Amino acid sequence: TGIAAAGSGFGQFVLAPAIHVVEDILGLEGTFYTLGAVVSSAVFFALIYRMPNRRSSGQGQGSENLAFQFDEEQMKDEIQKGKTKYDQLKASKIEEENSKTEESSDILITLKKSYQMVFQSRSMLILLLSHFLMHLGIFAAFSFTTDRAVQFGISKHHTSILLSIMGVSNCLGRIIFGKILDRFRSKAILLTTIVLVFNALSITISDFVPSFIGQAVYSAVFGATFGAYISSVVVILKIIMEDITVSLGVSLFTFAVASLLGPTGVGYLYDTTGSYTPGFLSVGVLAILGAALLPLVAYSLPRTRVYTVNREDGGVRI
Repeated sequence: TGIAAAGSGFGQFVLAPAIHVVEDILGLEGTFYTLGAVVSSAVFFALIYRMPNRRSSGQGQGSENLAFQFDEEQMKDEIQKGKTKYDQLKASKIEEENSKTEESSDILITLKKSYQMVFQSRSMLILLLSHFLMHLGIFAAFSFTTDRAVQFGISKHHTSILLSIMGVSNCLGRIIFGKILDRFRSKAILLTTIVLVFNALSITISDFVPSFIGQAVYSAVFGATFGAYISSVVVILKIIMEDITVSLGVSLFTFAVASLLGPTGVGYLYDTTGSYTPGFLSVGVLAILGAALLPLVAYSLPRTRVYTVNREDGGVRI
């Protein structure tokens, strides 16, 4: 996921100064139209995407995940049988409809069990809380870093440089930390905890370094640690759960909720106090708490699971 997701950091590096230029030329309305066109271009790449060949062995990958087990092999068998037994498949429409109903019911039951497994796992609940607290600070930092920099007296041109620094370090952090996790998989939770502590501290301390150099250092540290954090999400989920499809979906939903509450809270405190300091300190402290919760995930798991997961060939690769 480190290499696959590194494009977002590179996009931030390229688009940060470009958006400011477009806004100066076309205004806010024209900027939104431009962004819409850029995002819409991703449809082309989605259309040409092809799924890679899947291994017959390995667990919890793609369509083999428990939550989305659509009996693919049985469907292939039925298609093969249909070539020689066309008349049998054509006969009994009522039986076919009943079969579809039963299959849909089985899928719903499987999904229900998968969600129960997620929310009945103590380690998973701790991880979700950690994700939530961390992303309160992360999304607030993404939303208000440039506005706060302007309040510090940094020019609009230099604020775009801050975002570009954040994007480059984000891209590098994903790739480099992904490689580190491949080498030291058994220490994934410990390494991620260290990364999250630095990320949370960068958010908390950033308000006390108002110079451009100070904000540039903060942007680099925040971007690199955020990128590293994103590379670790799938790995840690794989340590906790055999099937990561539903757990990843729930994690992404947690990110989304935090993306609404974090910036909203910081914005409200700014409107109330006229300063970003209370908001950044609040989400920074909560992010530190979120980082401190991550080691509890390891303590709540069997020791053998933390050290043996993903050693097989079918494990998740970064």
